[in-house]
Amino acid sequence: MTTWTDRIGLPSRFVFGCLQFLRFGWLEVVSCLFPAFLFAGLAISKYVDLPIARYDALLIYCLGLTLLFWLVRLETWREVAVIFGLGWSCSRSGSARGSTRVTR
Repeated sequence: MTTWTDRIGLPSRFVFGCLQFLRFGWLEVVSCLFPAFLFAGLAISKYVDLPIARYDALLIYCLGLTLLFWLVRLETWREVAVIFGLGWSCSRSGSARGSTRVTR
């Protein structure tokens, strides 16, 4: 008696399951890269004197990190466009700079 995996040339179900588990683990590791680098940037920026405000430097760092992830194909162009749009709107808003002035 032959099984469906024998007919189409795939390995056994156990091997296939193990490969899927390893693929899942790899995808989880890749998905944790951005937060890991973000927390590293937060920690480093606390102890390093920067010529600009800390959170402005972190915004630039995150945008650069996003660009790097796009270059190594960990992010798609659509994700990059959304993140850069968010970064642009945050940098242009008065609340991001600590402004409390009310415009009329």
